Amino acid sequence: MTPLIISHLATWVLLILLTLAVLALYRHFGQLYMNTSQNKSAQGPALGSSVLSLGKKSLDGRDVYLPDGRPTVIVFADTDCEYCAQIRDELIHFKEHSVRFVLLCSGRRSDVVAWARPLAGHADVIWDHKSALTARNEVNGTPFAVVVDANARVVGKSIINGRAGLDWAVRIAEDPDSSVEVSGIKHSHSEEEE
Repeated sequence: MTPLIISHLATWVLLILLTLAVLALYRHFGQLYMNTSQNKSAQGPALGSSVLSLGKKSLDGRDVYLPDGRPTVIVFADTDCEYCAQIRDELIHFKEHSVRFVLLCSGRRSDVVAWARPLAGHADVIWDHKSALTARNEVNGTPFAVVVDANARVVGKSIINGRAGLDWAVRIAEDPDSSVEVSGIKHSHSEEEE
């Protein structure tokens, strides 16, 4: 090979590596921003406001209304979100609580139906067509939880990732006066998991 061809190939390899590095940095700083307290507090309905008129049908055909007299954790999810799938899988361990779970899941309807299948009997899943409910509630990152009391008043909201996020949401739903942050919750194992 001639030195000109080698330098040309080296330039292309370097360009590809730089492009990958820029994309990785963009993703990294995007995730850092999504986890800042400034971004967490800016998303979702305001604390103390009422979440009313949910009035949608779940995937299994049941009407889902707020308020319904129980504290509720509303989880905004997407079928393409890896953390949302982890939240879905963890929800099965929360059947002993008095808290109701409602998931608003965006994606193609057929994908949402398949995604939600493991949650049958554990949560109400509503197809969020074209992310309309997510946009209406000013949520711009998933999985995101809005915790409402029995009167559908917002008592907590945050990005949640994994079991610790769900533990936080349940704790806030059961005791709205607690001021625990998501980051302050340690992952706890249920007896079923051990």
